[in-house]
Amino acid sequence: MKKVIKLTESDLMNIVKRVLEEQVMNLDTPHNKEFMRKTLPQKYKCLTPEFSHSVEYAISEGIEPFWVKYALGILGRESDFGKIMGKFGLKAAPEYVINKMSKVIPEFKEMIQWGMKKLKNKENWVPSMGVAQMTPDIAEKYNVNLEELMTISGSLVAASKYLKDLYSDTEKYYNSNQPSKIIYNKQLMDNPSSSGNATLDAAIMSYNSGSSYFKKQYCKTNNVEYMAPCNSPNGQYQPFLKDNPKFILKVDKTQVIKNYIPTLKTKTGDNKYISNIGYLKEVVGYSNKFGCIK
Repeated sequence: MKKVIKLTESDLMNIVKRVLEEQVMNLDTPHNKEFMRKTLPQKYKCLTPEFSHSVEYAISEGIEPFWVKYALGILGRESDFGKIMGKFGLKAAPEYVINKMSKVIPEFKEMIQWGMKKLKNKENWVPSMGVAQMTPDIAEKYNVNLEELMTISGSLVAASKYLKDLYSDTEKYYNSNQPSKIIYNKQLMDNPSSSGNATLDAAIMSYNSGSSYFKKQYCKTNNVEYMAPCNSPNGQYQPFLKDNPKFILKVDKTQVIKNYIPTLKTKTGDNKYISNIGYLKEVVGYSNKFGCIK
């Protein structure tokens, strides 16, 4: 039998207050930023002192600079390096409160997930949070807790390790010494937003879209505007199954297109959309400015 807990508005406010008061001082508070600026040497000159110290910390954790460099680019795209949380206060982001309360009160987590199922038809919903905009379950795999995920240093460690794992997930299907490919104006071409490493491109886009789209081979179809998964059942693929189920592509399984990246759209927090190609372009654009991380 499930236990029913009734909360008044006052009870809920007191819980939120307690959750926020339980947070410990982290490396991204103004006091500690000033302390680090005055006492620690800045190793990475292409970064601000704050980011330099965070990068140095991540590398001290045994993470290779390559992953740190591109993970920092991801933090830029995900939260403008944490600035996007400024209007809420770094330690009062709603997502943090929801996740923290879900740990304090398991019934609260059930209530939130029930509501999201009813309103948005989302199963087992957990909000992404912090500078890395990462869900707590992923962060915990890399020993980064909720409070650390609210800091640049903690988020950078988690994002770097996660990016490396995503790279391992997709490297079977992409080449590291060639750019990814896209279809543009009915032509197959090198992706102008590529890092030059198709596997890295797939890993970066997996961070935003999930890796399932990039753990498969793509083949030519009877339509020059589309590629399709080579393992499509009966050699047919319906790219718009819900909106246009009559649109069916014939897949040529003998024509494998190595390093092809499908174009996907992801809804953002402001009810707009960004394509995975646009996401990659922003991350690579940021990361290219961090040449001193090596």
